[in-house]
Amino acid sequence: MNRYDISAVVITYNRSAMLRKTLATLARQHTHGRFSYEIVVIDDGSTDDTERVVAEVARQAHPLSVRYFFQENGGEARARNRGVAEARGSWIAFCDDDQLADPGWLAELYKVAQEKRVYCVGGAVALLLPEAWRRKLGPLTRQFFGEKWLSPHISPHAARNQLGAGNVLVHRSVFESAGGFDPTFHQGVDTDFFWRVAAAGFSFGAAPKALVHHVIPNSRLQPAYLRNLATRMGIATHRIQLKYEGRAKVILALLRRLGIALAVDLPLLLLGTLCRDDSLALAMRCRLWFKDGFIRSVFFSLAPGLFPQHKFLRQWDPGYRPAEKGVF
Repeated sequence: MNRYDISAVVITYNRSAMLRKTLATLARQHTHGRFSYEIVVIDDGSTDDTERVVAEVARQAHPLSVRYFFQENGGEARARNRGVAEARGSWIAFCDDDQLADPGWLAELYKVAQEKRVYCVGGAVALLLPEAWRRKLGPLTRQFFGEKWLSPHISPHAARNQLGAGNVLVHRSVFESAGGFDPTFHQGVDTDFFWRVAAAGFSFGAAPKALVHHVIPNSRLQPAYLRNLATRMGIATHRIQLKYEGRAKVILALLRRLGIALAVDLPLLLLGTLCRDDSLALAMRCRLWFKDGFIRSVFFSLAPGLFPQHKFLRQWDPGYRPAEKGVF
C-alpha cells in the first residue's frame, strides 16, 4: 500500500556538495495541503560523504521523510529502477543531483497530472551557467544539456523525445505495465523508456511551470566533454530508432542527417568560424558530433565488415561489447 502521493527520487554518484543543494530545494516544496510526498535518495556507489550529507538533510527536513539507499555502482538505469522499487508513493517524480527545483515544482507536475488525467508529466529545464558562458551557449547547444521549454499540449510522439528523466512525474502503474529503465543503455536511458511508455498507450502531459534549474559547471563546457556528450547521444539515438522503428526508417534518417550535415551544419560551422561567432560555431560542432555518432553507428550496424567501428564505439559507447558485432 502506498503511503504517499508522490515519491521524489534522486539518484546520485560522488556529488555530495551539489546533492545537498538539490535536496534542500526538494525539502521546501509547497504542497498547499493537496498532496503528501517523500524524498528517496539512491546512492549509486559513491565514495565521498554522500551518506552523511543525506543524513544531515534528513534531520533538518524532519518530519519530511528522507530515505537513503546505497548500491554498488550499476549505472543510471539500475539506480532509477532501485528508486522506483524503494518508493512508497503512487507517483514517482525524478529530479537529478545537479538540479535545483523551484518551490512549486512538485505541485505543478501533480496539478497537470490530476487535471489532465495523464500518466506522465514532464516539466521545464533551465540551465544555470557560469557568467562567461551565458551568451556563448546558444539555444541549439543548450539542448544537448537538456534545456527544454515545453508546450502545455504535448503528443505522445513528441513526448517520447522531449521528456527527460531529470524532471518528470510518472504514475507507478506505468512502470508495472511498460517496465523500468533498460540497463543496456548508458546514454538515452530516459528516451528509451518514454518510447516504450508511448508504445504502451499511456497519455502524456506537460507542465511548463514545473521548473528545475540544471547547474552546469565549467568542467562540462570544455570541447572534450561536449564531444563526448553529443557523440554518445548520436549513438543512443540510432539504437533507439533501430529498436522501435526498424532498419528502413533508420536508413531514411541516415540520409536526412547526412544531407543536413553537408548542406547546413558544415557551411554554418565555416561561417561561425570566419565571423568569430563562437555560439554558432559551437552549436554546429555539437550537431556534427551528434551526427558522427549516429552515422557511424548506423553504418556499423548495417555492414560491420565494410565499416568496422570497434575502436570508435569502444571509445564513445560505454555499453559497447566487441562480441556484439553489428548488433545493438
